[in-house]
Amino acid sequence: MLMVDSQSKWKAVCEANLAKARQDYAALADPEKYIQVDPKAISHHCPFHMRTKRAGGAKLDDWGRVEDGRWDLQRRKVLHTGILADQLAEHFIQGKPWAACAIWAHKRARLEEKGRIDGCRSEKQLLARYHRLDALYEQIRQEGRLQSAEERGAPVTDDLFVSIDREGGFLFGHGGSHRLAMAQLLDLSTIPVRVLMRHAHWQQVREALATGTGGAVRRVKDPKHPDLLDLKTA
Repeated sequence: MLMVDSQSKWKAVCEANLAKARQDYAALADPEKYIQVDPKAISHHCPFHMRTKRAGGAKLDDWGRVEDGRWDLQRRKVLHTGILADQLAEHFIQGKPWAACAIWAHKRARLEEKGRIDGCRSEKQLLARYHRLDALYEQIRQEGRLQSAEERGAPVTDDLFVSIDREGGFLFGHGGSHRLAMAQLLDLSTIPVRVLMRHAHWQQVREALATGTGGAVRRVKDPKHPDLLDLKTA
């Protein structure tokens, strides 16, 4: 029941944001649809959602928004999944037990300092989480793909979200950095993500492609961009 209530809440938030966007745009994508993105193309946090969270909201409060401004240019916080992938490699590639890995020492120290890390309040809970990561990694390795939250029967809050900048680049919006790091470590070509928010300039590219105006097709650097594949160009 709790998961259903959460799903309903975030879908209602998304629909409210879409209703606002529909006042200015027609070629809005289905926000629940997944697009396939190269995990190595996601290298920075989206600062807009970090501000939303600091203001007392949740990153998913931005689901379905189209926003103008310079938020996509303020990429000061690098997404450390490359470092995380190297740390995970100690366990998954080199075969070290979690207790002997740098990432475990870091998580334990943060747990002692703050009393909570990654949703865990005890070392026992943290160890159980990392055992689940073992199972997840093995599943991804065997299948050669990352399952979406929808496939796993998990809530939307467990999905990976990206936001799209003015040039069509991908910024990390919400979701599991460990899953993203595993996808990078296993060299997956694509992973399923949902789009949290789009820059207004990028949305204008979608509008132009949908209507065939402004020489949009000629201006698009990558006509096979995953966020354009749903459009039927005029």
